This record gives sequence, structure tokens and C-alpha cells, in this order.
Amino acid sequence: MRSPKRSFASSIYADLYKAQQQQAYKTFLAGFESGMSETLCRVGSGLRGLPENEHISMVLKDFEISESRERKDRIYVFTRADIVRCVQEKIDANKLLTNANVYQF
Repeated sequence: MRSPKRSFASSIYADLYKAQQQQAYKTFLAGFESGMSETLCRVGSGLRGLPENEHISMVLKDFEISESRERKDRIYVFTRADIVRCVQEKIDANKLLTNANVYQF
């Protein structure tokens, strides 16, 4: 039989570790999303050869882990039109990111 103190302490450490992981996840994700949208706004003019109705997708492979411990990809889909509007400074990088469709599979 385990000691109640040991079980309680283990639970506290597990909760603290999980909270630290979640904070690291949020920090990384915010930096990634900001950098990605800013980069698309800066270099998006190089997409001239892409047909107007096309999209740009970015995939974070195995980025998230579900409650059932399954790994999931996080996918961002940007329209070419929004990227062009950002290059032309009609919208900013934050709006570009807001307009993107984000999926998890």
C-alpha cells in the first residue's frame, strides 16, 4: 500500500509538470504562428506563379498529443488572396493568421 503523502506529492509533481508542458506548448505555438504569418507577409510576393484560387498549407507534424495519447498534426491553410493582401499591407500578419483555417488530424 502506498503512503498517502507519497501519492499526494506525486500528484502535485505530475500536475506541475503538465502545467509546465502546456505553458511551453503555448509559448512555442505563439512564436511559430507569429513567425509563420510574418514570413508569409514578407515573402508572399514570390507566389506570383500560384493560381489565384490556390492555398498555402503549413503542417506541424505530430505536434499535439490527444488525451488518448494519439499524435495529431496541426495544419494551417492560408488563401493566396489573403497572403497577397498582407504583402500589399492591406492586412497585417495577425489578420492573416486569424483568417487562416486551422485543422487538427
